Amino acid sequence: MSTFGPSPWMKDKKTVVLQYTRISDNQQSKADKKIKEAKKKPALIQQKQVIDKGLKASKLPSVKSGNWFAEVQSGTNRDRAEWNKMMAKAQELTHQGKRVFIAVQDPSRWARNSRHSMVAIDKLHDMGVPIFAVREGIQTGSVGDLHPTEELLFVQLQGGAS
Repeated sequence: MSTFGPSPWMKDKKTVVLQYTRISDNQQSKADKKIKEAKKKPALIQQKQVIDKGLKASKLPSVKSGNWFAEVQSGTNRDRAEWNKMMAKAQELTHQGKRVFIAVQDPSRWARNSRHSMVAIDKLHDMGVPIFAVREGIQTGSVGDLHPTEELLFVQLQGGAS
């Protein structure tokens, strides 16, 4: 039987947490549309707060400055700027020998295209970087830390959002 939730290594204070928040253009409120900078948009700030609260409740490290990636893009877009920066940073950190995971509010914020999502999850898996959805308390697996039931649930929830 699989246990759900964050792996014990994720609770280590040396673990690096990358945070990804996203809204689609059509999800913006009137207040959001008036603000140019993504990190100042109320909807993205709210997602960040949900993630921060979920990390704290799960006794996971907090997100350090510079590790929050926020954007207004459709999740179907395969070339999202902040997504690409986050993926590059995950790769850079793992090459430095650091343990890393990515925190999202829920699987629908990760991607809107199941195939694109799975390609990215597979790449992260090979780097040893899981994605943790704080709302559901589930994570994808990684090399040496498999979570097949949670990963299946993550992809099903993400796919259902498409």
